[in-house]
Amino acid sequence: MKKNFSLFILTMALFTISSTSAISNPVQAPATPVAPATDEKNAETPNQQDQNTVMVSVNAKTINKGEIMPPTAIQVDEQSTAWSVLQKALDEKKIKYELKQNKDDFYVVSINGISTESAEKGSGWMYSVNGIYGKVCANLCKVKKGDKVEWHYTTNLGKDLGVSE
Repeated sequence: MKKNFSLFILTMALFTISSTSAISNPVQAPATPVAPATDEKNAETPNQQDQNTVMVSVNAKTINKGEIMPPTAIQVDEQSTAWSVLQKALDEKKIKYELKQNKDDFYVVSINGISTESAEKGSGWMYSVNGIYGKVCANLCKVKKGDKVEWHYTTNLGKDLGVSE
């Protein structure tokens, strides 16, 4: 009986030693950083101000056509204009457009099939940068990082958009 008891004690001792060893030397996870879990709904994109982008949008609410292109971030450089960022955005979204351009003139004639004077005389496309309507052709109006460029369809030379002369 003494032998069995000794064997039992020895077995228990070995079991205790191996259990203690497993507890005191747990398996370590690799030391690679793990990104915190994020909720997709609240996931943030890089801050627009941290990138060289402007936000460009197009709407024809004045003729009940609504938003044609929601605000879209477009990369800018020193040469970017109200027209060049619109063109990039429309090309990206595969929205058709027409323009009239010659040596002395530049004018956006149509966006998404909605053209100048399709509503009535004095109607067409106007742009604003940071809420201020352009006083020069869109291809001459420089834009910079963080600007908000909006294109609106007007039915009466901008009066319906609140543009003062």
